Amino acid sequence: MKEQKFDISRERVLDESISDVLLCKICFELLEDPVECSECNSEFCRKCIDHWFARNPVCPNRCSSASLQKPHKVIINMLMALKVTCKNSSLSCNFIDTVESVLAHEDVCPYNIMQCPNRSRGCAETFPSKDLAEHLEACEYVREECKNGCGQMLTKKKQKSHSCIQYLKREMETHRGALKELEVRIAKMKRKAMCLPFVNKGIVCEKCKEKDFIGQSYRCATCVNYNLCAVCQKIIKHKHEVQKVPMEIFDIEVVSIEKQMVTDPIRGPMQRFKVAVVIKSESESDFEPVSYTHLTLPTTPYV
Repeated sequence: MKEQKFDISRERVLDESISDVLLCKICFELLEDPVECSECNSEFCRKCIDHWFARNPVCPNRCSSASLQKPHKVIINMLMALKVTCKNSSLSCNFIDTVESVLAHEDVCPYNIMQCPNRSRGCAETFPSKDLAEHLEACEYVREECKNGCGQMLTKKKQKSHSCIQYLKREMETHRGALKELEVRIAKMKRKAMCLPFVNKGIVCEKCKEKDFIGQSYRCATCVNYNLCAVCQKIIKHKHEVQKVPMEIFDIEVVSIEKQMVTDPIRGPMQRFKVAVVIKSESESDFEPVSYTHLTLPTTPYV
């Protein structure tokens, strides 16, 4: 049998006669959280024997040792077989069974006292768990969406004093700040795009024979398809004039902006703006989004 801690008070036991072996040898009441002397095998309540040892160095039966151990399993089984009431019997719970069954029942007893889930918002009510739904119907601290349609989440208590206009003004200010931040980020991305390495597609260096090389390229003004990479141009002396080929300029174009509502475990409700952007060059008219940036800002707090 799985070991369980026995701490049932005598008042909850329905058995009229209780064996003497189930009584503490100090207080002579039903054992609570029992322990046993390892020498004389007498049973005591944990609280009683701890109090005894605080004043006496030996067992109440004058044993030479003061060591304790778990009671014999027969004692535990006898305790667990007692018929007892639920701890919530004073609240009208009528469940009666063996200790083992009652302990399992008490974990889910509908008469267990609980606090309102809206305690953090100011509700101090306590009630049996079975009355939770009824309490939430009347609780002024339950949060609901504004009935006038502005979208803010409010407690019932705040609904009457709530101003949709003030809330929407705050939302607009938040969005303005978000857009400003997005503009700054997009500008930074554009500057980075200007520094992207340029790939000379389809071009082969006449000296090193590297194809699609990266960086500045040079082209002969006289010869047909005579190209050099930046490294080879420095070491090759061509018979004709070699000209620098202008590189394409890259730019950033915003494809879409999507607003999402997210909840941060520390900062609470947040607005996330997902911006899809594309990096493109002057020679490419068809493009697909290739880069993304996210901006997350606090929204107006829930009240």
